[in-house]
Amino acid sequence: MNNLGGVRMPQEKSTDNANQKERNEFLEKWRKKLDGAVALKDYAISNNFYVVDDIIQKLNDARSAAHENKISEHATKIDTAIRDLTEITFPTTIETLSLAEGKDEPVGYKYFKRVLIMLSLFAIFISIYSYDIAFTPAPEPNRLWLSIFAASLGLLGAIIYILFNVIGILSERAFNADDAYANYARVVIGPLIGWVFYFGFAQEAFSKGNGLLLILPFLAGFSTKLVIGVIYQAITAIELTLGLEEKGEQLMLRRKKRKAIMVAESPK
Repeated sequence: MNNLGGVRMPQEKSTDNANQKERNEFLEKWRKKLDGAVALKDYAISNNFYVVDDIIQKLNDARSAAHENKISEHATKIDTAIRDLTEITFPTTIETLSLAEGKDEPVGYKYFKRVLIMLSLFAIFISIYSYDIAFTPAPEPNRLWLSIFAASLGLLGAIIYILFNVIGILSERAFNADDAYANYARVVIGPLIGWVFYFGFAQEAFSKGNGLLLILPFLAGFSTKLVIGVIYQAITAIELTLGLEEKGEQLMLRRKKRKAIMVAESPK
């Protein structure tokens, strides 16, 4: 027998300790979840979002229960409150708020912030330096340094876009872990697109050293919408030049006509 004369055996004590540890971990998990929900509710109210009284009541009841270790009884209410709040505040979520406040930051996110600072300093330095070299008085500007200058403007545009998101100018959203990796790609694409736009549209402006087109590589690095729009228009222009657009429309009309005939001839 495991229990002799009312004395608890070591196996029973070990089981009780394991059960208590599991319960404590469970309660701690829900306390953290509740804290996140309350933070999201406070964020919504402080930013003048409309939060219904039912959500506030659910979270207040859960906080009261947490002091009595009865938070598990309100698990469903906490989840529904988080769901309803996220619908109001999205794209801001519990996770992004936590990152914005410096809590529970993934290692990759912390590293990305350091890299972003170094890239910002590098981008501004290389832009100034390449501009100085490229436009040093000479019979004509140095083409190599003009290309470097254009690429550095693209990098600068990409970094400023990311920084605007970080400080909330373009979005209320704080970055999450996935954003950090996506923005590495943006930092790489910025210089590439900047140079392509320089090569395709702004070589003359760069050679003369004046004109609004000098800022084009920066805008290309900053605005994905601009890049996609220009590429789409360029593709459309090439299709029209080669007659591909017209052929595509003809094929589509033929398919529609064939389908209409098949529908008309099908037995009813």
